[in-house]
Amino acid sequence: MRWVDLIEARIREARARGVFDRLRGRGRPMQDDDLSGLPAEARMDARVAASVGGAPPEVDRMIEVEQLRGALANATSDDERSELRRALRDAEIERNVLLERTGRAILLAPERGNLPDEDDH
Repeated sequence: MRWVDLIEARIREARARGVFDRLRGRGRPMQDDDLSGLPAEARMDARVAASVGGAPPEVDRMIEVEQLRGALANATSDDERSELRRALRDAEIERNVLLERTGRAILLAPERGNLPDEDDH
């Protein structure tokens, strides 16, 4: 039996027993978890980690990077932009190191210049 089939069977069984009928927040929209800036591959990991008490450090850094990018886009003074660029650079370096250490560097989006192009080799 494939994993997908097993998971789907378990979900059907739980639904038949009414397990999902008793979920907190049933029928209401889910709260925004501020993970929209993360790659799709990292969102589920972050949600699971948060549900058990916290996100891994690399996910925290990914969120921080996206927040700093937003703040930089809205900065109004040269001093503020300079400080935010420094903080963004430091957060990106820390995030990259953490992702490399955990083998998740593939989660970095190539369009943002985080991974070398094939032509660079």
